[in-house]
Parts: sequence; C-alpha cells; structure tokens
Amino acid sequence: VKRGGGKSSMWKSKAGSGKVKRATKQHLDPFASTVPLIVEETATYIEQHSLTEQGLFRVPGWQRQVKEIKAIYDKGKAVDLSQCNGPHTVASVLKLYLAELSEPLLTFELMDCFMLSVDVIGLGDADKRVVACTPEEELSKYKPNLQAICSCLRLLPLGNRLIIHRLGLLFKRIAEKSDVNSMTASNLATCIAPVIVRRPEEPTDVNVFLEESKKGVKLVETLINSLDVIFPVRGSCEVAESIALRAAEEPHPSGD
Repeated sequence: VKRGGGKSSMWKSKAGSGKVKRATKQHLDPFASTVPLIVEETATYIEQHSLTEQGLFRVPGWQRQVKEIKAIYDKGKAVDLSQCNGPHTVASVLKLYLAELSEPLLTFELMDCFMLSVDVIGLGDADKRVVACTPEEELSKYKPNLQAICSCLRLLPLGNRLIIHRLGLLFKRIAEKSDVNSMTASNLATCIAPVIVRRPEEPTDVNVFLEESKKGVKLVETLINSLDVIFPVRGSCEVAESIALRAAEEPHPSGD
C-alpha cells in the first residue's frame, strides 16, 4: 500500500465481514436467494451517502480504482467503500458489474419478450391512440402495459429478479432526489439501459438499433417509476414469497 500524500491504488477487503458467497465474474446464480455482495454493498453505500450527488451513474468514476474494487468483489470479498475516490467510483463499480455479466439481467432469451412489452398498451388507452403517430411519439405518450412487463419478469430466474428489485429500489431513491442530483428516472434509464437491456450482438440496421435503444430506456424508466406496482410492497415479503412459490413448483426427486 502506498504511503504519504498520494492515493493508494491497492485495496484490502473488509476484515470480519462474515460469510460471503463467492461471486463469479461472468455468470449469475439463477437460484440465489440474496443479491450479490457487490450489488448490495454499492447500492447501500450510495443510499446512505450519495443520493444527492450530481450525475450518479452518468459521471464516470476513477477507472483504475473501479477495476481494482471490482476485482476484489470478483473474489467474493467485501470492500470498505468509504475509502474509494467518491460516489461516482462506487456507482461505476456497480455499472461495470452489470456490463460484464455474460448475460444481461433481462437475459438474451427474453429480450424479444421485453421489447414487445413496451409496445403493449393498456386496453383503456386503445381508443385514445393517434393513428398518425411516430414510434417515438407513441412511446413518449403511452405507458407500456405493466401487466405485460410483469409477465416477462415472472419468466426470469429468481436471482435476476432479486437484483432487478434491488436496483429498482436504488434508482427510485435516486430519482426522488432528482431536484438536487439531476438524475430523473428517465436520465437514470438512459445511463443504465445499455448494460441491462442488450443483445448478444447489436442490430446491424441502424433504425432497428435506435428503436430498440429507445424501448430499452422506456422499459427501465417504467421499472423505476412503477416499482411499487411491479414489486408490490407487503412488508419485505413479496420477493421472498415469489422465491418460495417458485421453489414449491420445482420438481423434487422422489424418495421412493
């Protein structure tokens, strides 16, 4: 560790941080019952210390430090984030984690499903549509059908849903301070959508790419703004109940 006036580029994990499940750099555990340590610690740090910071998730952190912290988390160790070079570095660690997943949170398999959910309009809005309306104007005027989005979310692995819910809580709390930090739900979605709503390869057609990018932003913005509807708050039990329900549906080996 460097000593003196310069900042250290070496990081030590927290001592006595308790049991830590080893994280992998490339894959999520689809059957996890808790969010990964890197997600929980970075989200909690931002919530406790940085909700009013200007440009969270838009302003990049110190990249050297971001990679060093991420490498420690990849080994399954906790990090004392109070020693890092500011909240933008912490936010960048979380963003890098999401970007480096081998599959995005919404999964490649369900990407078409989520893209279609943005196009679905509630029945009550059907007679209000303007026929001569561009796709961009349509997305800005009409909310995606939350039931369609919820149906897609139910198809995700449990581990993915837990992370989406935890991120949604973080982004919702940041957006609630947008009058100070300038990060509205729309601004957050613009910064985050590219790392959680992505395909194995970008569409070669520029128009298709732009259209899907807009849908991705609209989807993430909807998840933030409608979090309490998508993940109803019944104490803290809703996610736990969904885990128990899915576990009960899984086939169990016969004892015969």
